[in-house]
Amino acid sequence: MLNLNSAVVFASITLGFFWVLFEYPMSFREHVIGGRSALVIGATGATGSKVVAELLQRPEWTRVVVLSRRPLANIEDPKLETVILDVANDDIDISLLKGIDHFFNCIGTTRSTAGSGQAFVKVEVGITEKVASAAHEAGISAASVISAQGANPKQWGTSFQNFVVFEY
Repeated sequence: MLNLNSAVVFASITLGFFWVLFEYPMSFREHVIGGRSALVIGATGATGSKVVAELLQRPEWTRVVVLSRRPLANIEDPKLETVILDVANDDIDISLLKGIDHFFNCIGTTRSTAGSGQAFVKVEVGITEKVASAAHEAGISAASVISAQGANPKQWGTSFQNFVVFEY
């Protein structure tokens, strides 16, 4: 149980989600200050670009690896590594993910952008499952799924009857 008397809570709001950091016991804090690393997918989107900017701004995050089909616009930072890769169609080199602490899934599309319900599921479920599997194989121990503003949990895709929850 977290002792709130000794906890320092920092929260910033970015596109409707919260980042909450607590002051942990010294051994954990030393690990964090020594350098955390992140893998991000969906970094070129509205939400993902904010997550990447936030990670790059924080001193405890010393390495941010982005898997993307295209380079990130107007971001140059020594902590940032962009791997240009069509995740839907190309294999992921697991060695690129070794040593990463946390996987941030910011990927998202709409049915109209994807072209069909089936294409939507291929992006939302297929890419997520592929990268989560690679992250697990690489030993990444934590994952976060971040949804964009306007996500509607009551609206379902056209072929989710075969949807299987992926256990990380």
